[in-house]
Amino acid sequence: DYLFVGFVGPALVMMPVWPRLGARWGKLWGFRFASIVFGLGSLGLCAATVLPLAVSFVFVALAGVGYAGIQVFPLAILPDLIGQEEERTGATRAGIAAGVWTASETLGLALGPGLFGLLLTAGDYVSTVDASATQPGSAVTAILLGFSLLPGILVALGIPLLRRSVLEGVS
Repeated sequence: DYLFVGFVGPALVMMPVWPRLGARWGKLWGFRFASIVFGLGSLGLCAATVLPLAVSFVFVALAGVGYAGIQVFPLAILPDLIGQEEERTGATRAGIAAGVWTASETLGLALGPGLFGLLLTAGDYVSTVDASATQPGSAVTAILLGFSLLPGILVALGIPLLRRSVLEGVS
């Protein structure tokens, strides 16, 4: 419960702030910066088992701050990309763009849990319906890495794709 509040609280506070930062510095810059903030928060959590609890919560909050921007900026950039495509081609392709967007998002929502499941399997996670199983240390490590290193790496891999040449004209 506390981790949820520690993540979602800062995300909710930052939701109205990210668009202001994007208006000042550009949406693409904001998206990159939010991704880096999320990545740093996530990667910092890799050490949660040896960090003081308060420090772990700082990383959770940092990840929440970045997560808010990761949610705000793609949806803010999509209409810009649709408008640029219409300007470039003269054709209205908003439906295609939204469809590709939705399909890509759905793929990501399916791959994430799949990768997490593979990580849990590699860590010898013991599944139960009543939480009565004692988890081996490797499973605890797998859970920690699945909530820290894995999302951090996935976001870091996406940052090079946020190129101005692809998003030309997006401010």
